[in-house]
Amino acid sequence: LCFWPGLCVSLKHNSSFACYTLLAKGDFPAELNIPIPFSLVSNDVSRDRLVVMPGYWFLYNMYALARNSGKYVSRDKRIDKTQLLEYDYLAPDSVEEMFQALEIFGKLLGGKKHKHDKEFTVEGFEHSKRKVVLLKVPQADALFREMIVYYGVTQLLEWANAHPNIRSWKQWTTQLPAKPERKG
Repeated sequence: LCFWPGLCVSLKHNSSFACYTLLAKGDFPAELNIPIPFSLVSNDVSRDRLVVMPGYWFLYNMYALARNSGKYVSRDKRIDKTQLLEYDYLAPDSVEEMFQALEIFGKLLGGKKHKHDKEFTVEGFEHSKRKVVLLKVPQADALFREMIVYYGVTQLLEWANAHPNIRSWKQWTTQLPAKPERKG
């Protein structure tokens, strides 16, 4: 699932979006490249800028993510379910995009803790000369870290449930798949 355009959204061809990007109503005059998942993207026409709120779904609409995961499973009416489809919002692709977003956040935050909601200016998110700002970066950084850990734990538990004969930590460590290599 790439993105959800709101009603009355107009986009330039060849825009690209990370998972679960929500576009607010409006005309987006240039190509977009939104690499941060779970974001709300909107036009601030009065200030001639693009506004991106990373982690929007986790901050304001987590219920919809959880509800939709279950809804997609119940709507899958395929007779032959040989092909595995992932319905959860936390999946290898979205988690990898969160790792990449953490790298962006790290450059913006510079290793410092920011307690207030500062706007961060970024480049490369829109093919134009207008300003692009990210909101709530410290909150998104913390949420993405939490969700990555949550995903890892749920995957370990799923694996453990599928392998009930493994009963010691030593067996676990020898049976777990090799550490995957991350891109970039």
